[in-house]
Amino acid sequence: MILDQTLKSLIHLHRIVLCQAVSGSATDFQVQMIISYLVMKEGRLYMRKEIIRRMMKSFYMILYITLFLFGLAIILAALINMHLDNKEAKGYIETTASFSGYSKDETYDLSNEKYVTEYTGHYTFEVNGQKYKTEAKEKRSNSDSFKKTIKVKYDPSNPNINIPEYAYYKDILIGLGVWVILFFFLRNGYITEKKAIEYYATHPN
Repeated sequence: MILDQTLKSLIHLHRIVLCQAVSGSATDFQVQMIISYLVMKEGRLYMRKEIIRRMMKSFYMILYITLFLFGLAIILAALINMHLDNKEAKGYIETTASFSGYSKDETYDLSNEKYVTEYTGHYTFEVNGQKYKTEAKEKRSNSDSFKKTIKVKYDPSNPNINIPEYAYYKDILIGLGVWVILFFFLRNGYITEKKAIEYYATHPN
């Protein structure tokens, strides 16, 4: 506050002395005051830019780390689950299961204060003339979106133990998509940060 008042006084004095300098009546002391004012003004602007630069840098760093870890978590979860499925299905036999219906589950969404409906797809497959059941791993919000057939791997000694297919590549693509967004942030972040620093430093209010 004191610095602002001082600067306002210096600005007023600077205008007076500048008029005198133009007319040739300014003293060396007055010229020195103008130089001191300009130095103080530049120093204040530099300090303001430095504070904003650090704030922007911290914000972008948190954003970059969050996006990277979020994408990494999605990809790792997909790869681990895919590995576990392949490990469990070792020695299993693959067959095709046909869609037989769906069940409906309703849960209350507290954040949106409404009920959310999800559907689980049911499938059947046949082994040695006997039918067995399995369920789709992924729940859907639309009951008409289930595939007519899916691949299923089952234990030949007990087909009730089975693993329905799941498109883990979709989760991996989502994780890679998050990294693509991160790449664009990294690419454009410097320019955006530079513009933001320049703007907020020269428009403090």
